Amino acid sequence: MGRGDHRPDRWQAAGDREIFEKQLRSVLKYLSYAPVIFLSALEGTGPGAKKLLRVLNEVVAVAAERRKRVSTGQMNRFLDKIDFQRAPVPMAKRLRIFYMTQAAVAPPTFVLFTDRDIKLHFSFERFLENQIREAFGFKERRSGSR
Repeated sequence: MGRGDHRPDRWQAAGDREIFEKQLRSVLKYLSYAPVIFLSALEGTGPGAKKLLRVLNEVVAVAAERRKRVSTGQMNRFLDKIDFQRAPVPMAKRLRIFYMTQAAVAPPTFVLFTDRDIKLHFSFERFLENQIREAFGFKERRSGSR
């Protein structure tokens, strides 16, 4: 009998996994888009290694998201649709975005052309990131074992 054979898997109950994932996401708020996959060493090898295959598939999918390219025209149409009044930014830190372009991939990097030469307020930056993820699919990939 192996070391772990005599005790139940702590993550068998879906409720335990959900509680742990909520706690993890609470601590790592800035990684809300990142996938969480539960995998044990016992399940990760052998002929029935479906969960390990899911991890590898997730890596491929996330890598594809990192290489995604959005045209400047798409970005500008996206900017026209955003309700910037919802952005949690102090009035003194608000700015007008003239246009936006994707400067690089892996990781996706965007450049904004604005009416003022100031650093974006962190809450505005996070708001804009979340809007981009929602609009263009740079969002969380969920394939955790549930």
